[in-house]
Amino acid sequence: MFRSKTVRPGFLGMTGIAFLLAGLNDAAVRGGVTLVEPGHTLTQLVDSAFPLHPSQPALDAACAFGDEGNIESIGIDPATGTLYVQLSPGGFSSANTCVFSVTGPVVTLVNPSTGFGINSRGTDLHVDPITGLLVTQDQNVSPARIATVVPLFPGLVGTYSFLSPPIFSGGTFGMGFSAGAGGSDVPSGDIVFTSDVLANGIHSAFFGGGASTSHVTPPTGGDDMVIQPDGDWVHVPDFFGVITAYSPAPPHVATPSPTGLNVGGMFDDVGLPFIFGSRATVCDTTGDLYVSYSGGSGGSGILRVDETLTTATLVLTITGDEGLHDLTLGPSSVGAGESVYFTVHDQASGGEEVWEVTVPECCPGAVVDLDIKPGSCPNSFNRNSNGVLPVALTGSETFDVALVNLATVQLSRADGVGASVAPHEGPPGPHTVIDDVATPFNGELCDCHEEAGDGLADLSMKFQSELVVRALELDDLAPGALVELTLTGTTLDGTAFQVNDCIRLVPPGTPPGMVTASSNLPGIWLDAAPPDSQLNGGGFTFFIRTYPLSTEVTVSAPLYPANHPGWILDRWFINWIPVPAGTTTVMFPVDMEHHLMVLIYRELPPRDRERSRQADNGSRVGSPDQAE
Repeated sequence: MFRSKTVRPGFLGMTGIAFLLAGLNDAAVRGGVTLVEPGHTLTQLVDSAFPLHPSQPALDAACAFGDEGNIESIGIDPATGTLYVQLSPGGFSSANTCVFSVTGPVVTLVNPSTGFGINSRGTDLHVDPITGLLVTQDQNVSPARIATVVPLFPGLVGTYSFLSPPIFSGGTFGMGFSAGAGGSDVPSGDIVFTSDVLANGIHSAFFGGGASTSHVTPPTGGDDMVIQPDGDWVHVPDFFGVITAYSPAPPHVATPSPTGLNVGGMFDDVGLPFIFGSRATVCDTTGDLYVSYSGGSGGSGILRVDETLTTATLVLTITGDEGLHDLTLGPSSVGAGESVYFTVHDQASGGEEVWEVTVPECCPGAVVDLDIKPGSCPNSFNRNSNGVLPVALTGSETFDVALVNLATVQLSRADGVGASVAPHEGPPGPHTVIDDVATPFNGELCDCHEEAGDGLADLSMKFQSELVVRALELDDLAPGALVELTLTGTTLDGTAFQVNDCIRLVPPGTPPGMVTASSNLPGIWLDAAPPDSQLNGGGFTFFIRTYPLSTEVTVSAPLYPANHPGWILDRWFINWIPVPAGTTTVMFPVDMEHHLMVLIYRELPPRDRERSRQADNGSRVGSPDQAE
């Protein structure tokens, strides 16, 4: 069972700046990267010197300027999860760059020679959410410009906007895309950027524009900036300039960090070296910042600054002859939620590296859990049950399941194979209800428990088994396979959620105690209790259930099936013995190896059809929310 939640660790005060330095002795170390804060997962994606995939040495060889390149900037396409990295020949100011894409471990050359000039101590690379273009700086022309690479058509380069005034010749550069939030005077989709060296301040530009607009002139040079979810522009200066938020609406009121947070001071306080070239990225749900600097060697680290710019938490360190150059935040490649991706240049090996660290604190504040087959463990799933798969989205004190937009809910495989399926909404059969059926589980993913309700309302859904098998391509898997499933959707205010749990595939039912249910009409829903030996209950005819001998089974059928209007239950046989006419519920003991149940429906004459339409929903009997 997977849980997506906001994590707020405690902080320790230090010279007016709060830090958490937990777990230093038990830190997770990968190469020169050391994970300090618990609760994260650290993964190396790329190493050109010691390749994790045959494509990765291309980072050192395929650029037009040879094999001396350093990864200077990194960006991510939030829609696809594709990473893009920009390399320069090195040095303080570079006259050319090349661009690669990273998908999983595979590295692909996008443009071998952009001709863009960048500052190798800090620049940004972003995907324009409207045009899909890769956007970066170019200081090779005068006036300077924000320039683009077209990743879908490798090799194509375009101009985003000339910047006159100001220019950023020789300066570091950071940017974000306005969402128009907070009364911003920068339209949604336009770039808000900062720089230093002749360009101190916060400015904006738009696609195809011939000039930029200046909005704020901070007291110190701005190596980077981010835009928080409420629209605030957060200026991250170099050295010991105080991190400051500016309101996006004129007159752009400044709100400095209440504790005087500054990048140089933060690194000093945790005993890490700081050179220059502040870098930052932002969580687009909580507004937390992840801050570092662009250093060639001697070590570095990543710190998280809370949304109020009051406290800082050390997440990881980089030691030895390695230095971080840039970082960005986007969808995680190793599970649900978000990750910070960052680049490292290893001076000793000459390797270009890309790393990912999960950031579970970057998510909405609600606790959301998924429980497949609540109340049962293991989560066995019979692909031939022709019934339903019960799934519960658990409610909590911070998450009201009544606010879920049911039309957006989809169940899919976590590995991306196959399609997705929506909850079944009967009649016939069950439909989604709000009920207390599950308890959140705090164990490992794919583990389970047998606890049912916890006193809080849950969203109890049923997914038609046949559709699950077909859409998720489960017939291609072996019996006993453990399959991780993902439930996605949004709340009514558009907040997205994604939670995971697992099922274990079991073979179809076998004797003794096999009960086969069929009908002359397809898809008749029958309630069946108790759940059988594989924890399946009711189902759509045709289906099979297996029970221990001597089990007392109760089966209920609709008199007027909702999916076949104008028909009525005429005859019902169990082992070819007729059930009394008019009976819709039967009880019988499983006392032999095979019981055969057959239902016969007949079409009503026209004069009687109105009576079937006015029946009190006789198509559904028993509890519509029975756990199968």
